[in-house]
Amino acid sequence: MKFIATKAVKRISFLAVFLIVSYILFSSFCCLIEVPPYVASKTPRSDFIPNKYGKGELILDPIYQKIPILILRGSPAELGEQQGRLLKPQLTTSIDTYLNRFLAQEEPKKRALVGMKSMEPFVPVEYRQELEAMSHASGLSFDRLLLLQTIIDEPRLPFCSAIISSRPATKEAPLIFGRNLDFPSLGIAVHHSLITVYQPDGKKSFASITWPGFAGVISGINEDGLTLAMLVSFDGTTNLAGMPSIMLFRKILEETSDLDGAVKIIKETKRTAPTNLAIADARGQSAVIEFTSDNVAVRYPEKGLLYCTNWFISEQMKLSEGDKRYAAMQKQAEGYYGKIGLAETIKVLKSAILPVINIQSMVILPREKIIHLSIGFIPAAERDFRKIDLTEYLNPHK
Repeated sequence: MKFIATKAVKRISFLAVFLIVSYILFSSFCCLIEVPPYVASKTPRSDFIPNKYGKGELILDPIYQKIPILILRGSPAELGEQQGRLLKPQLTTSIDTYLNRFLAQEEPKKRALVGMKSMEPFVPVEYRQELEAMSHASGLSFDRLLLLQTIIDEPRLPFCSAIISSRPATKEAPLIFGRNLDFPSLGIAVHHSLITVYQPDGKKSFASITWPGFAGVISGINEDGLTLAMLVSFDGTTNLAGMPSIMLFRKILEETSDLDGAVKIIKETKRTAPTNLAIADARGQSAVIEFTSDNVAVRYPEKGLLYCTNWFISEQMKLSEGDKRYAAMQKQAEGYYGKIGLAETIKVLKSAILPVINIQSMVILPREKIIHLSIGFIPAAERDFRKIDLTEYLNPHK
C-alpha cells in the first residue's frame, strides 16, 4: 500500500508540473500570436478621450472619429508635459506593461539596458528635456521612457516592409509611399496606435504614426512632405555608441525637406544599429538609405519602383538573401506597372505582411500630405484604410 501511495504522489506531482509548464507555454504562445485576451494577464484598454492641456490637444480624426490625433506645440519641455498630461492613462498603464512583456526574458532585458545606457549620452539635449517633462507629468520614470526610445536598436525586432512607387510606375499620383509595420503587440500596442503631430518651436512640424511615449519617429511625414519609414536590418552588427535611430529620424523631419538633406544628416550623425530607411520627398525623389555605424549606401528606384524589408540589398552592404517578402512585393507591383494607385499599393502591402504581428499599415502621398491609415486590428493591412488629410496639422498657419 505504501508503494502504491508513493507512486500515486509521484504521478500527481508529475501531472502538476506538466500543467504548470503547459500553462506557461500556452501563455507565451498566445502572447506570440496575439490571441485575445492576453492569457498571462489581461491589460485594461485605455481609450483615447479628447482633451486639452496647455497648447496641446488630443482629438479624434474629424471624419471617422476613430483615429486619435495628439497635437503638441511649443518648447521641448512643453511638448513633453503636454503628452504626459494628455496621455497619462496610456503612458502609465500600457508602457510599463509592454516593456515588461517585451523584455520578459533575462538576456534581452540585459541587452536592452546596456543599449540604453550606451545610447543615453548621444540623446540630443532637447529630446532629453522633453522626456524629463513627460516623466514628471505622467509619473512614469525617465529610464522607462528612455528605454522605449532605444529598444528598437537593441534588441532589434520589428519586421516591416515598404514600397515606394513613382513615375512611370504610377497612374495618377506622382509618388505613393506604402508601409507595413509588423511588430509584436503583446496584447497592448494594437490598441494604442495614434498620430502625434509635433509643432516644435523653431523647427519643422511633422506627424509621427506611433504609440504613446515615443519621442522618436518610426514612420512619419513633415510639413514639406518629406516622408520616411524605419525598417531594421538583420544584416550587420550594432554599435551602441550613437544616437537612437528613431531620434535620428525625428531630427531629419525637423531639420530638412528633401532626400539630399536626409542623407547628409545620416552621414554626419553617430549611428547605432543596421537600418533601412525608406524615404521620399514632395519633389518626387525617393530612396532606401541602408546604413550601419560605419557605412552608408543609398539605393534609388529602378523604373519608378523601390522595395524594402529587413535586409540590405546594395552590393556593398548585402550579407544575406533575406526572405520571400521582397520578391512577393516585386511580383505584385510589376503586375500593376504603369497603373499603381492606392488600391494597388494596398494589395502589394498585403502580399508582404506577417499576419500575426501586422499592427499598422499605411499609404502616404507626400506631396498631398495625405495618409490612408489602418490601425487597431491585426492584421492591419486586411482592414479598412482611413483617409486623413494632414495639411492643416502640419501647416497650421498657411
